Amino acid sequence: MNRHHYLRCRIRQLIVRKTKMNEEEAKRQVILLYNTEYLKETGGLENRNPVIGALQFYGWLQNNHSEVLEFPFPGDRYQIVKTWVGLPWAITAGK
Repeated sequence: MNRHHYLRCRIRQLIVRKTKMNEEEAKRQVILLYNTEYLKETGGLENRNPVIGALQFYGWLQNNHSEVLEFPFPGDRYQIVKTWVGLPWAITAGK
């Protein structure tokens, strides 16, 4: 990881900690990251794995944008993130 990327991520983490993203804001960010950065880095819609795609995406979020996972939620954040981005996988899994 280069220094610029590290600093950008660190600044983003500090901003999120000060503003404390709510669940709806986190949902918007997660979906945006999925549709832009994640799909771009992983080869697009054609290369998704419908079986473990949600788990791979969650791991990618933890490594690259952990600040979006710091919203108040009483349960397992993986389950809610999987729900947020789960519909596209369900639609294309049968193709």
